[in-house]
Amino acid sequence: RQAKAGDPPSLSRYRIDLPYPSLPSARLVLATTARVFEREIRLVEAPEAALEPRGDREPGERTVAAAGWRHADPETPAPEVVLDLPESPATRFELLIEEGTTRLSLSPRPGCSCRPTACASSIRRPRGP
Repeated sequence: RQAKAGDPPSLSRYRIDLPYPSLPSARLVLATTARVFEREIRLVEAPEAALEPRGDREPGERTVAAAGWRHADPETPAPEVVLDLPESPATRFELLIEEGTTRLSLSPRPGCSCRPTACASSIRRPRGP
């Protein structure tokens, strides 16, 4: 979890680095062990300029995907949420979760071999003919 200056305390920010640019039709899949929750999530593209110091200016973020993620039944597991990643020259994204008063615990997917900064997610590529 990372925070930026000016982020409200209820916002969680997770950095996601892709192995190479322009993944075709990739998806980000998130899972949690929580049973009752309501969250708004956004995936933003972090511009390459964000890698370099820019004085007191923050580079702009562009929202590339967003979803509401809700589950209200304490007896059943919550469904995964899937965000479609558009083809983009970017390799760095940030997942923003509006947490409310409690943090949502993200769970690694079985077989996930991603780096620690993105281990709560996996990238799926569609199977082609």
